[in-house]
Amino acid sequence: MKKLVFLLAALLLLTACGAAAEPVATTEAPVTEATVTETEIPTEAPTEAAATEDVSESIDCATTFVIAKTFIDKSLDELLPLVGEPSEAYYEESCIGDGYDGILVFSYFTVYTFREADGSAETVVDVEMND
Repeated sequence: MKKLVFLLAALLLLTACGAAAEPVATTEAPVTEATVTETEIPTEAPTEAAATEDVSESIDCATTFVIAKTFIDKSLDELLPLVGEPSEAYYEESCIGDGYDGILVFSYFTVYTFREADGSAETVVDVEMND
């Protein structure tokens, strides 16, 4: 009996998953001739500093974000020497405890904190990448 129920369920699933295929209309753009223009080719190779400038900025962004994420549930005082000071900081009275919720904005990410009412400790609650 179990085998029969299993086979019926499998049959039902297989027939319910399939949908009739609808034809897809394709339109091909007409082929046109490309115009070739001359481009000036630099005679000097870019310096290593120029070549790595964009890459290092991306690495700094990713590295500092990953570092900041590892400090969730840890002291903000331990994080700041590694990532620097925020460009902006906002604090509001917390609705979850006796203290203040902080929003610290850095270049690439934002750190959310909880600071004790007496200012004795500030804990990293979350870190999010900026848009």
